[in-house]
Amino acid sequence: MNKTGIVIILLCFLAAIAAVLWERRKIRKTMEEIERMLDAAMTGSFSETNFDESRLSALETKFAHYLSAAEASSQNIAQEKDKIKTLIADISHQTKTPIANLLLYSELLMEETMPASAKANVEALYKQSEKLRFLIDSLVKLSRLENGIISLSPQQAALQPLLESVVEQYTAKASEKGLSLQMQDTDAFAVFDFKWTAEALANIV
Repeated sequence: MNKTGIVIILLCFLAAIAAVLWERRKIRKTMEEIERMLDAAMTGSFSETNFDESRLSALETKFAHYLSAAEASSQNIAQEKDKIKTLIADISHQTKTPIANLLLYSELLMEETMPASAKANVEALYKQSEKLRFLIDSLVKLSRLENGIISLSPQQAALQPLLESVVEQYTAKASEKGLSLQMQDTDAFAVFDFKWTAEALANIV
């Protein structure tokens, strides 16, 4: 092999090495740019910086459009949640006094002397008013829970004090209706928020 052939081979070899190094440099630069885009997206500071016709620029543009759409969707969801929260608060406010009056007048009527059929109707009215108040209160609490106004603090604790608190709360009311509450003692433990679990059990009772 003459010197010219050797030189050509060496030049081709060097050119191949240069091409590989150049390609690796492009890949590293692309990965660094993608990493920068992801970091900016996570911090909420993403903005387009490349406006050429490269594939990286196209990716950056699509990424910007995606983040913009996601942000708009998040804002729409937040607005809808605010509307629902306001609506539930309005319902609670507007119905609180009428329901309280229904319960009061029903109690007063039940104390009056009246035919059995009329008394049954008044009792039915009272029970339905109680159910309506319960449903509205539950809606308000659920709305507050979803919006972070109410926070849960679950902790491991014994179930016995929880059950005792519910029984103690409703024993007198059950007695007025000719009922009795019975509880079986337990030494079990569980992870729960005492206040809201007690209220949930009370609603069931």
